[in-house]
Amino acid sequence: MTSEVTAPTIREQLIEGGLGHVRREGVGDLTVRTLAKVSGRSTMCVYTKFGARSALVTAIYEAGASELLAALDRGSQAALLTSMRRFAREERGLWDLLLGTPPAISGVEPPAREALLASLVEAYVETARGASGTSPETAPGPTGPPDTGVPGDDVTTTDVSLAEAAIRLEIATALGLVALDLVDDDAAWEVLTRHTAGR
Repeated sequence: MTSEVTAPTIREQLIEGGLGHVRREGVGDLTVRTLAKVSGRSTMCVYTKFGARSALVTAIYEAGASELLAALDRGSQAALLTSMRRFAREERGLWDLLLGTPPAISGVEPPAREALLASLVEAYVETARGASGTSPETAPGPTGPPDTGVPGDDVTTTDVSLAEAAIRLEIATALGLVALDLVDDDAAWEVLTRHTAGR
């Protein structure tokens, strides 16, 4: 018995065609005419299925964002940063769409970019928590273990907040290295990954 392969819908064709175009050519030409042409469809299909260019570009963006998040190695903070760097190097056109080009220029709807940034921070924070062996149930603070009474042995909510702020700073630094076209600066990345491993 052979399994049937479902043909992609017109919507899926437009998204996949757009992803391929971004990978090959970058974000320089994301007009409706171009996106329709590379997908083998008419401009009318874009408006029928998406209503506007921004909706199609955003759908392409969200598909690319899913690829980035799936490519992250969450074994440790250093592994996550390294996998993010690898994605940026291997998928330069897609990375440029995701985090290198302002939404006002690419046409991506701003909430999509905000959602990706939030997901990256969340992935990094969760990876850091996993590496330290903490969880919401065992983390210090009002809902965590009681104070031991030993001076210096208590960790306040402020301490936890500062630690998570440091984690957010690390992911922001990694994004900044790429934004400044330092994705190939091995020394800078080594310093960052050593810092995360030693924290």
